[in-house]
Amino acid sequence: MNQAKKARRIAAALAVAVLLSTSMGTLSCADAAVSDGELDALQQEQLELQQQREKLEHDQAENKAKLDQLRADKTQQETYKAALDSQIQNVQQQIDVLNQQVTSLSAGIEEQTSQLSDKQKEIDTTFEELKKRLCALYKTGEASTLQILLSSQNVMDLANKSYLLRSITEHDMALIDGLKEEMQEISAEKAKVEQDRADRLEAKNTLDQKRTELGVLQSEAQSVLDGIAGQEQGILAEGSALSAEEQEIRRRENEAGDRIDQWWADYYAEQKRQQEELKRQQEEEQRRQEEQAQQNQGQTPSAEPAEEPEQQPAVPSDESNAPVDYVGGQFAWPVPGYTHISCGYSSDHKAIDINRTNGKSIDGAPIVAANSGKVVKAGWDNSYGNYVMIDHGGGYSTLYAHASSLAVSTGQQVDRGQTIAYVGSTGD
Repeated sequence: MNQAKKARRIAAALAVAVLLSTSMGTLSCADAAVSDGELDALQQEQLELQQQREKLEHDQAENKAKLDQLRADKTQQETYKAALDSQIQNVQQQIDVLNQQVTSLSAGIEEQTSQLSDKQKEIDTTFEELKKRLCALYKTGEASTLQILLSSQNVMDLANKSYLLRSITEHDMALIDGLKEEMQEISAEKAKVEQDRADRLEAKNTLDQKRTELGVLQSEAQSVLDGIAGQEQGILAEGSALSAEEQEIRRRENEAGDRIDQWWADYYAEQKRQQEELKRQQEEEQRRQEEQAQQNQGQTPSAEPAEEPEQQPAVPSDESNAPVDYVGGQFAWPVPGYTHISCGYSSDHKAIDINRTNGKSIDGAPIVAANSGKVVKAGWDNSYGNYVMIDHGGGYSTLYAHASSLAVSTGQQVDRGQTIAYVGSTGD
């Protein structure tokens, strides 16, 4: 049944169950009375299945909430790990730059070391040559000086030769001093480069340590993500199991509903059969009485009139104090003030749907008994929702379905116009 038909529906189905006896015999609703126990069992089964389904729906809602929370945690953890990955990548880039700088500085240090070695060799070579010349001069001593004196043409020539000898010695010493100065400059530059290299190595070591720490955090984050993935699979599997179980419960619930519908179909079919049987008996009784009257008219006046056939008392059903004879009177409208029928009575729709009238909401409006009688059913049905069934006697009963709540209970006697329930949209 679609939602539009379900909304605010009141089923006021006039049943045709009859309980009356005549001289031709007695008709009984005992079969229907006996089957009430079956209906109660079916409705109880349906109620239990509904409760199981509602619990499963609750479990599924909790399962979904856990899954949503887990996925939120997963997203947060993925964001955290992505930040760690980015930091590790940044640190690694800095380490790579420092490695390049250290390599370049190391090459510069090697080159400067080579330059210092070359300068030292030049100094050593020059110094060795100077030592040799000084040693030679020392060994020649006065002879060399006398030789210079004798070979000089004049005083000016002697002075020039003496200056030349002294200049050679001074030149060697200046050359050595220059080389030493260059070595000092190279040594100072080398020391600076070595300090730069040491600083970069220290920075690299710090970054290496940070990289290691970030790697540990990265591994922990990945471990958490792996755990979340496992939990997610478990929750999904649990959700699938709950869904399959719910489908099975719904299938059984629908089967119970079908059996209840069949019970009602059999119930109304039996009432219709009894009505037809009663009608046949009444017609037969009327025919017999007409024949008796005709026979009486053909007898002499002195003859005593034939006795009227004795009326047998009605036999109630085994379980009920419901009225045997119809209580009489016209049926009242079940929802006073609301007359709009959204769906009428037909072979496919054995009820009427009463809906809001002139824009006036019908929600919660009182449902009244169409006539006096006994409440034979008041409870829940998956199709009817909250419903009340009243036996008015004489084979007439009314059923009021889809109520929001009930105001009477099974076995209660009600009067015409008495509030028995309130309009709602329960059931299918």
